[in-house]
Amino acid sequence: MTKGNYLFVTILAVSIPVFCKPVPVETMFRSSQLFHVSMSLDGKYLAAMYLDKRDKLKLMTYNIDKAVLKKLKLADGLEIEDYWWVSNTHLTYNTISRSPYKDVTYYEDMLVIDRDLTENKIVIGTYPSYVIDGLLADPEHAVIQKYYQSNYSQLALLNLRKGRLRKKERIRSTILWVETDFTGAPSILSIYEKRSDGTPINKFRPSREQKWKELPTRNTDYALFCQTPFDNTKLYISTYDTKNTRGLYVYDAVNNTLGKQVFSDSLFDFEGSIYFFSNPFKPPEQSPLRGVIYNAVYPTSVWFDQTLKDMQQKIDTELPHCANLIIQADTGLTLFLVKSYSDKKPAEYYRYNGKTGTMKLLLKKRPWIKPEFMAETTPITFQTRDSLTLHGYLTKPRNKFEPYPTVLLLHGGPQARDYWGFDPEVQVLANRGYAVLQVNYRGSEGFGRSISKKYKYAFHQMYLDVIDATKYAIRQGIADPERIAVMGTSFGGYLSISCVSHEPDMYRCAISNAGVFDWRKHVRFKRNKYNNYAYDYYKSRLGGENSRAYLKKISVMEQAENIRVPVFLAGGADDWNVNITQSNKLANLLKRNGVEVTTFFKGGEGHGFYKEKTNVVYYKGVLNFLNKHLHGSKK
Repeated sequence: MTKGNYLFVTILAVSIPVFCKPVPVETMFRSSQLFHVSMSLDGKYLAAMYLDKRDKLKLMTYNIDKAVLKKLKLADGLEIEDYWWVSNTHLTYNTISRSPYKDVTYYEDMLVIDRDLTENKIVIGTYPSYVIDGLLADPEHAVIQKYYQSNYSQLALLNLRKGRLRKKERIRSTILWVETDFTGAPSILSIYEKRSDGTPINKFRPSREQKWKELPTRNTDYALFCQTPFDNTKLYISTYDTKNTRGLYVYDAVNNTLGKQVFSDSLFDFEGSIYFFSNPFKPPEQSPLRGVIYNAVYPTSVWFDQTLKDMQQKIDTELPHCANLIIQADTGLTLFLVKSYSDKKPAEYYRYNGKTGTMKLLLKKRPWIKPEFMAETTPITFQTRDSLTLHGYLTKPRNKFEPYPTVLLLHGGPQARDYWGFDPEVQVLANRGYAVLQVNYRGSEGFGRSISKKYKYAFHQMYLDVIDATKYAIRQGIADPERIAVMGTSFGGYLSISCVSHEPDMYRCAISNAGVFDWRKHVRFKRNKYNNYAYDYYKSRLGGENSRAYLKKISVMEQAENIRVPVFLAGGADDWNVNITQSNKLANLLKRNGVEVTTFFKGGEGHGFYKEKTNVVYYKGVLNFLNKHLHGSKK
């Protein structure tokens, strides 16, 4: 046998199982082993959350040097909502319970526990409480936010040993976000008050001893980050200034003036994370801003520190074709936590030793996923009918030839976006032979003033971008024009049904999970006895429930008579964000019009499916639906 023939046989032998055997839905949607992974400040331990077999979130820690994994045992029915490092040796976490019948959460206790998960004690009970700053330099205390009502909270210093609160501050507003300074004192508040129009009110103080001052940022494009380490009256903010894209700037909070630009990208907004890798045992000025991570076409790290630049290059060489993000460091800037992932590989976590230049694999998020069975995701751009250049991602199946049966997969939000990386929803479709086109329609975040800001609430134009993306895929020979479906969740579910109501001959079928179909009723649904933040937000941007003309224009219910293709409607019966009656009413209306409707409404689920078993049943239903309607020709 010649060398060439040998290679051919080898490739064929490898290809048969990869191309012919679909990855089971149960494998693709098995609950992740890891959420919220973080490293202790000495670099010796990891902590993370995970879902157990009952879909309960639990806490685990990992001794890196000894490779010992410990899992926290909780009473039946309890799970943790979040956790925080408060020293190298201890963590705090809060517990919740959920109704077995409805998507209702009951807050239980906040507790402190050692890193080996052997001994814990309650420090706060009954009221929902969250750690704002773990004060790693002060292991006996943590800064917390304690809720009494949705519009009344307390910021305080919690003594972890005695369970007592000191330096208490009452905040009689809905707190949306809190940021502390380099000493751990709350320094920035983003709040909602009833007098507002849904726009957050930002308040700032240079130190704990000074009074809160409202910043003149309410109707601006400023997004706040934190104080600078070199001057506690100056902040890092993100804004457009005079440019098309958001950049990172220094802002003088006393004189209300914009200072120097720290970073910007000519095509993409900076809406990522900033990294100091600060040492809490040293003065703030010894922890300068070392770099930023943001999303361009791919996740992108920009380091101002030469040591970190060199380190990034070494890591990228060792882990090619991946997004390798340096997300934490120990106090000596020697041990670093690295998150690595790709379009084919779910996240893996490594510890990089800066002294030895070596890297150690710690934990994998989904170790059962085999990258060699996954499809490649590539970025694309296309032109809209009004000459906007929009971005998206295309994932082609591995075992088919163009043109493909194609699914337009639409993100929710709408002020969100699709990112490059591993997505089980994308992969399960590509694994069954579908091309998947993800569209960052106008208004999606991160694409500059002319796309993201200008069209942020142009709901009546976003579905046109999806239709234009579909035409692009047909022109490029990617999509078989006879076999195209559109699919989405939340706002993406709304857009999917909008597409088949406005272009009924372009798509073979549509899938919507938790979609909004009557915008006037949706705005009204946001009224709340204690907190009208969401209602006021929609009211100010969409005209409120009394703006009949526009809300009627963008509502699918008004165009439902145009829908002629089969529709799959899904949702959680206890959805707190989009009332399930929206999907029920549309299903009944379409059935009366003679449209084939498939439904999957699940009790005990909210906005998006949370439970592993629910996801498995749902996606099996989706695949059966697509197989039925995209298998043959329309003719």
